Amino acid sequence: MEYFKIGAGKFIQLDGERATILYKDELTKRKGELVDMIKDIKKPSNEELLAWAKSNYPYMNTSATEAEIERLTNIINLIKTL
Repeated sequence: MEYFKIGAGKFIQLDGERATILYKDELTKRKGELVDMIKDIKKPSNEELLAWAKSNYPYMNTSATEAEIERLTNIINLIKTL
């Protein structure tokens, strides 16, 4: 993207063949709104995210099922050789 000043606080943003008029005051105002929107949001720590995931994410211990799959695979492989 390229930017060209065309007046006091007025710019053209050129993106390939598409041109957009930008106003510095509007951009600054929007940036301030976005900063205000997120400034009080607490970002959780990795430990907090992990605790949340453990309590909210459905989890099934598959070790018994995996052991049974391995047992059946071994039997099937033994039967193949008979």
